[in-house]
Amino acid sequence: MARAQHASDASFPSPARADAPCLPARGARDRSTLPGPSADGPPAALFSCDLSGTVLALGPALGALSGRPNPGPGIPAGSLLDRSSLPQLHEALRAAGNGSASGSASLRLLRAGGFAIEVRTAWSVLAGDAPETTQVVFLTADPSARPAFRPSLRVDEAVEFLSREGAVVTDARGRLLYASPTLATMFGYDTTDDLPAEVGGLLHPDDVPTARAGIRAVAEGRGPRWSTLRLRAAAGDWRWVELAAVSLDDDALGGVVCVVHDITAEVEAKQALRTSEARFAALADLSEEGICVVSAAGRTLYENARMATLLGTLRPSATYVELMSSLDLGRAVGLLGRPRIGPEPGPGRYEVTYPHPDGRERRLRVAATPLSGEGGTDRGTLLVVADVTGIRRAEQALRTAELRDGLTRLPNRTLVVERLAHALETASRSTAVLLVALDHFRMVNNSRGHAAGDELLAAVGARLEAAVPRRSLVGRFGADEFAVVCEDNDEDRARGTAQDLLHVLAEPFPVDGASVHVSASVGVAGTPAGSGMGASDLLRRADTAVQAAKHAGRGQVRVFDRALGEDVDGRCGLAADLRTALTEDTLRLEYQPVVAVASGAVVGVEALVRWTRPGAGPVPAGTLVSVAEATGLAPLLDRWVLRRALGDMAALRAAGAVPPDAFVGVNLSARSVDDPSVVEELLELTAEAALPASQVVLEITETALLRHTDSSAELLRRLREHGFRIALDDFGTGYSSLAYLRDLPISALKIDRSFVAGMADHRDTLAIVASIVDLARAVDVEVVAEGVETAEQAALLEGLGVPTAQGWLWSPAVPVTDAMTGRGLTCPLQRTDGTADGL
Repeated sequence: MARAQHASDASFPSPARADAPCLPARGARDRSTLPGPSADGPPAALFSCDLSGTVLALGPALGALSGRPNPGPGIPAGSLLDRSSLPQLHEALRAAGNGSASGSASLRLLRAGGFAIEVRTAWSVLAGDAPETTQVVFLTADPSARPAFRPSLRVDEAVEFLSREGAVVTDARGRLLYASPTLATMFGYDTTDDLPAEVGGLLHPDDVPTARAGIRAVAEGRGPRWSTLRLRAAAGDWRWVELAAVSLDDDALGGVVCVVHDITAEVEAKQALRTSEARFAALADLSEEGICVVSAAGRTLYENARMATLLGTLRPSATYVELMSSLDLGRAVGLLGRPRIGPEPGPGRYEVTYPHPDGRERRLRVAATPLSGEGGTDRGTLLVVADVTGIRRAEQALRTAELRDGLTRLPNRTLVVERLAHALETASRSTAVLLVALDHFRMVNNSRGHAAGDELLAAVGARLEAAVPRRSLVGRFGADEFAVVCEDNDEDRARGTAQDLLHVLAEPFPVDGASVHVSASVGVAGTPAGSGMGASDLLRRADTAVQAAKHAGRGQVRVFDRALGEDVDGRCGLAADLRTALTEDTLRLEYQPVVAVASGAVVGVEALVRWTRPGAGPVPAGTLVSVAEATGLAPLLDRWVLRRALGDMAALRAAGAVPPDAFVGVNLSARSVDDPSVVEELLELTAEAALPASQVVLEITETALLRHTDSSAELLRRLREHGFRIALDDFGTGYSSLAYLRDLPISALKIDRSFVAGMADHRDTLAIVASIVDLARAVDVEVVAEGVETAEQAALLEGLGVPTAQGWLWSPAVPVTDAMTGRGLTCPLQRTDGTADGL
């Protein structure tokens, strides 16, 4: 036969014959369809798959109908079908999964050359012991089904077919006899005349041997052949094609019909998938986390080496039971077991405790992400597992460190509040809390240094912890405050505990090679079980009680009661009204002259704040100042007084009511002494008032100095450098320290009125005043006596060498309008009977 003769030489040496008969010219088109022969037969199995659509087995009938060799199992069943048949396939699998035993479906099988054939199928369920072993078998006995190609095509069939397909016809030697217009368009050529004259001109050099062997086999009558090749497109790039070759049933021609299907996108997608899989495998192997893929039925499909290391096993999939129980895969797979309503479920994250084979428990963090197949079918779960044991231990250590005081190692404020809150929630009886505040602890820091102060705090904490009753918690609550949480303890028992603690603290502490004595003020607050009171409220009551203990003289216990609460409420209302008064500028200042004792001449004035509270009358100066300090309003009050006093002093000087060199004294709170901005503000105010800094005296109490720090001492030095004078007010009434005179830039000492009042009747008081004067003279510090009310007191002071004083003997504090006229600022001494005119 002609085919056999041509098959002996399947090379591509010469162009196609120009006189090739019986075929349309290049570019001709015929839109008729290719008729198909019938082939009756008994039912035959096409393929079987599981309920997820994964192919388990393939029958010979599938290859006969598709005209392609059967692929291996494990592929999606949808890849065998035209996309239009996927809904019918999924519907059949869904029915099988819901309990149907059989059914039917019309499916379109993909055939060689890229076209499909419709086949009527029947399906039947083969139930297994578990859902993952159940399979669905698809069978057909469709009389309309036929093979993709017979061993050969008649010329008329080929003409009809080639007119609409991407195809070529070659002779047995590989010369191009015909090319369809569709093929030219497919590869970007304008017309078929632009195609090479021989097939070899289209083929990739590496694919020529494959094409040669295929054409030879077809020409020798060994039936159709399929090949995957690369053809050159008009742009010069290579396109992947699936080529099906069948002989032309014409002895005269002896040609071969080659149907071409462009599969470039499919090949590139597979290559991309392989690259992605390789990249994933590489990343998975390098990952510090364990990675595995689990099927919807819980079967381990993939795991990296790190997973085995984390679990301490040679192969995780071999320990399926341990995986399920330890990693809680039931929870992960359960993410996919719920019906999907709305968006797909996102990743699930959780932690589990894993009993490692080395005997130590590990904390593992598991991230489970659902994997979906075609049509939204559940394909399993991706698990990423990390060992967070070290992280959790570090967090616990950090948490412990965060809840412990670094100096005393006692629970800190946060832990105290947590413990108190827990006690209040679970108490069967009363709960009490004690706040223990050390009295004048700053004196230890100032006199012995901060290292000694830290040593003392640690010793106090240890002694308190050893002395409290069982089920009590001692914690450091503030800089020099300790808290004691007493569970199942009422106020009476808590008061007794507080007294015991004062007794324990009375014993001296060995600190820095010396014995140090401390005292403490204790506030107690309690509440019965079920009262609903929170930890913050109970602590606030204890703080109110400890402040009351301090104000009552320190070194004692005070229990919160209703009267104390009402006093606090009253102070809160007073503070609110004071803030309003500062905002609305309804306070006022009065001025008391400071005079030369010998002559009575005015040398300066002290500004004293006055406030008449609406609806309540005048507020005592001591109450006003203490409320301002307790509520944080003291800095605002200081700024208001400074601005008003310096402005008034400028007016008094301009009116001639005071000598040109007279000073104005203003009280400065402890909070302002700690505020560096006060220096710049004072410089601005003195510039506005055209007042020299040397004529401004800043009066600071010993109580404020007890709180002084290195920063506040530096601030006082800066004030002195700018010319301001610093006076230590109420000297002798507190815990006076000679270190103040040594370390701080003090300009003057103001002897408290309590000493001045007792000089005439008590020789020891007079001796104290004399010693203060001698001390001031020794360190070159001025002295001012306060509260002078009689001529006898003035005479004694003059005899001791006190140069200046103030008091009702000369004038009370008067409004600026009175001071402007000179009234009250220049009253001379007129009587010697112990009183002064106008008192």
